[in-house]
Amino acid sequence: MKITTLEMECEIAKYFGIRRNTIVPNIFWSMFNYELDLLIITGSRYAYEVEIKVSLQDLKRDSEKYHTHDSPKIKKLYFAIPHYLEKHIGYIPEKAGILVVCESMYYPGTLKVRKIREAVIKSRYQWSQDEVYEANRVCAKRIWGLKEAIVYNQKQRMYERERKIMQRVDDHIDQEVMKNESN
Repeated sequence: MKITTLEMECEIAKYFGIRRNTIVPNIFWSMFNYELDLLIITGSRYAYEVEIKVSLQDLKRDSEKYHTHDSPKIKKLYFAIPHYLEKHIGYIPEKAGILVVCESMYYPGTLKVRKIREAVIKSRYQWSQDEVYEANRVCAKRIWGLKEAIVYNQKQRMYERERKIMQRVDDHIDQEVMKNESN
C-alpha cells in the first residue's frame, strides 16, 4: 500500500502531538532559506524539522539539493519515510533521525509512526515568543486555502454524482423509448 505525503504529514503531526506542539506544514515564508516539509516547535520553543520522502527518487534527489537542512534555528532534523523505503536509509544523512510510517499491527487500515533513529542535536537555538507567534500566524492563514480546497473537492464529487445519476436516468429513458418503439 502506497502512503501519500498527506497521510505522512497527518501521522507525523499526531506522533509529535498537535495539542502540545506547534506544527506547521510547508513553511518557507521569511523564516528559512529553504522549505521545510514540517516544522515542529515544542512547548520549550525548540524547533524540529521533518523532511518527508515518499519515493526512492525523492530520497535520492534530496542529497543533491543546494541546502543540507542546516538552519541554525533547528534543533533536530528528522526524515520521515514510508515502511517500503526503510531498506534505503543509507540515503538519509547521519545527523537526521528517522521516522517510519507503517500500517498498525493492531488496527489494520490505520497508520502509525515508529522512530528507528534519534536525531543528533544540531543547535540549541530557542525560538522567541515573536517567532513562535509568526509560525502560528502563517499556519492559521493556511487553513482558508485548505478549506477552499475541501469545498471545491466536495462540489466536484457532488457534480460527478449528479452527472452519473443523470446518465442513468438518460439511459433508462433511452431503454424505455426503444422498448416502446419495438412494440
